[in-house]
Amino acid sequence: MADSNIKKISDDTKIYIVKNIIEPSYRNDINEMINGKKCWRIAGIGFETVSKILVACGGVLSFSSGYFNNTSLSFIAGSVSMISLALLQLSSFSYTQHKKQGDNLNVLLKSLDLNSVPVLQRNADDISQISQKVLSQLDDSNLNKRLLELEIDRFRQSSKNSPVHTPRVDGIELESIQSV
Repeated sequence: MADSNIKKISDDTKIYIVKNIIEPSYRNDINEMINGKKCWRIAGIGFETVSKILVACGGVLSFSSGYFNNTSLSFIAGSVSMISLALLQLSSFSYTQHKKQGDNLNVLLKSLDLNSVPVLQRNADDISQISQKVLSQLDDSNLNKRLLELEIDRFRQSSKNSPVHTPRVDGIELESIQSV
């Protein structure tokens, strides 16, 4: 009885449906997935680039706030760093969406017995490590002091590695003049 409810359609109708409806739908889906994958990758690169630029700007503003003893610059530096962190998270989300689009595209291509598109792995751990580093720096209220101490240590290390030269004026060492 269940077979009597199934209606048989002609081969011409089947060919029409496959040729004019299903195949164009597959083409559109594949084009949209490839374009979406490309857009997510470009967005991820853009967000990550702007984030890194803002981290540099935040560092400059942070040093400036310590040098000029200006709390407004310190607030701006923190704000810029937070925007950088948000952009870094958007970058991570974009890379995740890029990967999902690639996986969906590969499933569709495999169902059509076509070769899959390789999905390039983006290490999301790198992005999360960078964001944790930025957060830990923002949590530190003595960031300017720490950065200054690092610069002083770096200067001391570089001066230890360079040979010591006694200042000379007209071939006479300045130390010998002071001892006279």
